[in-house]
Amino acid sequence: MTERIVTPPASLLSSTATGLPVLKAENNASTGTTISVWTIAFMGRKEVPVMQFRHVEPMKVLSNLLIELGWLTNGHLVGRLLLPNGLRPADGVRLRIDEMPLGGKLSFESVNRHGSVVSLNWDAASVLALREGQMLGIHAIVASSRKPISYKIPLAGFGFIAERLKELINQRNS
Repeated sequence: MTERIVTPPASLLSSTATGLPVLKAENNASTGTTISVWTIAFMGRKEVPVMQFRHVEPMKVLSNLLIELGWLTNGHLVGRLLLPNGLRPADGVRLRIDEMPLGGKLSFESVNRHGSVVSLNWDAASVLALREGQMLGIHAIVASSRKPISYKIPLAGFGFIAERLKELINQRNS
């Protein structure tokens, strides 16, 4: 049996999502606990909890990032990473926790007008490394210049928000 995470269509975790979810009351999304740069967002009419990192600078090229994560019952933290357009799809992305690689090259799942989507699936060992790390690095190649670009995401609060999300999901399922 394949594990599924229940998500509303507005969520990036939804397989039908086409763009960057907007966290505004009129779009049936609200925010809950926030620690550092990590937030629990409640999406859709059913207020499904997801874990988010969001960085938006509308006036800056190649700067918008969104990560949405949810727990599977097997202990994996799964989700999607939305990167800005302008990156080389053939090169994918590589993730690092501090100076240690986090898995191999990740391919773009899709590229559309909203950005480039990469699927994430972190097992218990990866989640532990994320909890203990200081910085998540996302490394890609800019399409026009073929130069590397790196994004740094602080991991302060990651562990607390991940555990709080797990509690909320368990409460919803009981």
